[in-house]
Amino acid sequence: WRERVATMNARYPAAARWTFETEALLADGDEVVTRTRVSDGTRSDLAITWSTVRDGRIVRQVEYWPEPFAPAPWRADVVERG
Repeated sequence: WRERVATMNARYPAAARWTFETEALLADGDEVVTRTRVSDGTRSDLAITWSTVRDGRIVRQVEYWPEPFAPAPWRADVVERG
């Protein structure tokens, strides 16, 4: 499994070497959640990752890569854009 994940990530097209900036990290026991900015110098994406860590190793991980979107018209006036 690890080899397949590493190969998939290595094959992902990029303009340059990827950089990672952890914007937030929350941990409670074996559960960890991170918000990380990932960039190749051309594009910048956000990754939200839930991990379960046991004995210093990640044993389960779920990632979400949300795309930016405009607020729905019915709530546009109450949304603060960052």
